[in-house]
Amino acid sequence: MNCVSSSTFKKDLLSSQKGETQLANMFAERGYTVTTTQDKGKFSGYDLAVERDGINITIEYKHDIKSELTGNWCCELWKDVNGEIRDSGLSATEADLYVQKLGLIDENMYGIKVRDLRAYIDLNSRRLKFVKGGDGYRSQLVLMPVEEFKSIATVLFKTPIN
Repeated sequence: MNCVSSSTFKKDLLSSQKGETQLANMFAERGYTVTTTQDKGKFSGYDLAVERDGINITIEYKHDIKSELTGNWCCELWKDVNGEIRDSGLSATEADLYVQKLGLIDENMYGIKVRDLRAYIDLNSRRLKFVKGGDGYRSQLVLMPVEEFKSIATVLFKTPIN
């Protein structure tokens, strides 16, 4: 199963950046100072940084557009580059919080601490499904039923349907 084909990378990137902007605006509307890393180009460790009252939180934002079709939440764990395993996706992020938008119908943005998500995947690795996909099938992905992901995450914001 392929969660994101390389032919849709640019389209997915634009959708993700739109979602990041939407998320940034939601935090800003609630009094947070928001910094985005969209203009930094390559990997910066996280997508957004929010601060309020001396509390700083870094955020990794993802939008799994296909989750409604597949019934699964999909997350990149690492990448195989010419036989060498390299950190990417969840293994590479330096963010504190992982924020996920699921599909096109679900109006919510779900959040879970990165360390909690990593621990959950590790603890449940025997029963979760792992597949290759994305970026020429070089990425190692984990699949989890959408309802299971929702049960471990928290609804951060309810968003309008676009």
